[in-house]
Amino acid sequence: MKILVIDDEDQFAGELISELGEIVGSGNVMRAASRDSAERMIREQFFDLFIVDLKIPPTDDSIDANVSHGEAVFGYCRELAQGTPICFLTGSSTEPFVTRLLNEHSIAADYWGTEAAHAGVKVYRKLDLADLLAHVKQLQSLFEGLQNIEIREATGQSISPDQKRVLKLFTRRMKGVVCEVTQLKGGMSDASVYKLGVFNGAGRCTNQAVGRIGPVNSLADEVRKFDTNVTALGVGAFPTRICFLTHGAKSTGGIFYRLANEHVDCFADFLVKCPEQLGVLSLKMRDLFEPWIDGGYQRRIAISDLRRQLLEDKVLESLMASFPLEWIHAFEKIEVNVVWGKKHGDLHGGNILVSPAGDPLVIDFGDVDDGAIAFDPITLCLSPFFHPQTSESMLGRFNADDVITLLVTPSEHRDKDFSEFFGGCKIWIDQLICQSPRTYFALIYCFCLRQLKYGDTDKNLAQALIDFSKREIDETLT
Repeated sequence: MKILVIDDEDQFAGELISELGEIVGSGNVMRAASRDSAERMIREQFFDLFIVDLKIPPTDDSIDANVSHGEAVFGYCRELAQGTPICFLTGSSTEPFVTRLLNEHSIAADYWGTEAAHAGVKVYRKLDLADLLAHVKQLQSLFEGLQNIEIREATGQSISPDQKRVLKLFTRRMKGVVCEVTQLKGGMSDASVYKLGVFNGAGRCTNQAVGRIGPVNSLADEVRKFDTNVTALGVGAFPTRICFLTHGAKSTGGIFYRLANEHVDCFADFLVKCPEQLGVLSLKMRDLFEPWIDGGYQRRIAISDLRRQLLEDKVLESLMASFPLEWIHAFEKIEVNVVWGKKHGDLHGGNILVSPAGDPLVIDFGDVDDGAIAFDPITLCLSPFFHPQTSESMLGRFNADDVITLLVTPSEHRDKDFSEFFGGCKIWIDQLICQSPRTYFALIYCFCLRQLKYGDTDKNLAQALIDFSKREIDETLT
């Protein structure tokens, strides 16, 4: 267990660090002597426990010790490591009753994957150091249980310490001792997606899951959207949520969904393994989202408002300085009809799991929101050409003219599998564009314009599709 002691009194800090080292190992206790050095260490390193003197100076070379600086450190802990427990030290003669009241009634959470709640903030008088050390011994015992859990990573994966801690917390919560981890192809979000197998001591897999691991605050928004919107979809459209872990790994958390044994590939892999099933898959995807489609309603909006769902104005202005887009402001005043309602918002291949039978399962609900519903099938059919994990193979098979044919007259393309896939997506899209070709090309324009902001997308393809969409929309004005 790694502990950060924040205290400016050399003699006391030295004695405390020595005592703590006897419990957790001398190399696992570090010290900061001021507010600023504490902030830097909290930001840059991973700790399991903070021990904070309430009265510290602002900098290492200052003698202006004040409680306000200890309060500032508490703020850093809440901002940068809200999932890490804190023990405050005070030299004041606080009544034992007050200390006990704070310790017994502070907000408690599961920091160690045991499902037992432990106080997140405790207060100890420096005179009662034995009580603090007894508490640390208890936490060390809980930590050792986590330490014994084995994380088995696939070759080539890189899992950060805080992500690995979340995986251990989940494994312990599931009563497992080993977790096999495979990273799934994800998008551009700040969360990593893993397929997990949890094994017990007898070597049996007791749980299969998908875990999304990332900043707790972002994941909390996904949980809210899942509970509010996603459960309206039919059974089988989405996985069941097992738990949301918010404490024990600095500011990182994890949402874990139960995974059926048969959902073994993400769509990006399915493209390569089972191309003959793509046409049926696109129709099955449409069926999954039928409750949202049925709940949609028609709106007429400017293309600029449609584009703002994917690309902010300030980003557009930056792109206009780098690409030949001087015509955009006049063009985006054109109005289109769209079907408005709930949409996934990020329906690329990494967010769809597929069984060998071609049955899809949707994950990652952090971008669920109201908007033009047709952006979902547009993203599904176009993202393989731009997503970094599929674009190279796709662009080796299809050029810009091929993509345009697939979008406009998919049945005429020579590749039967992809013509059926695009044909299925187009059936889905046609339900959502109010029988308007103008709307269809406006959606393509918006999606491809967004691709210009990423560093690893094919700008020539994006520009070709943007220009083609503009020409088609201009034809509707005459």
